[in-house]
Amino acid sequence: MAKAQRDKGKRVERLAAKALAKLTGYPCVRGAQHKGGPDSPDVVTPPGTHTEVKGCKRLMIRSAWLRQMREEAADGDLPFLLVKPDREPFLFVCELTELPGLSERLLRSSTTELVAIEALLG
Repeated sequence: MAKAQRDKGKRVERLAAKALAKLTGYPCVRGAQHKGGPDSPDVVTPPGTHTEVKGCKRLMIRSAWLRQMREEAADGDLPFLLVKPDREPFLFVCELTELPGLSERLLRSSTTELVAIEALLG
């Protein structure tokens, strides 16, 4: 991977951490990027969740990203994907059946109310 791609990935992960921290009230930070797996998420989020973050030129959701999201989550963690197309807001992707659990876990420590899914990272 070229340095410009790595730098873009870091930048997008930092933006995701900042947006999630603002939304959840949890001190989200960019994770350790040493190998991938439950102990090294892209962004450290509230307990019981696992975050995968991807930046892309235009909107696309690759099946490999969804597979990575699921495989790297620890047992019992609910995984989700944040996709950031260039010059567009983040999009939140999860399995529909996991949305209620993710909402509860992400907002557990927050006083912010979830008004609409669009506001998640807008």
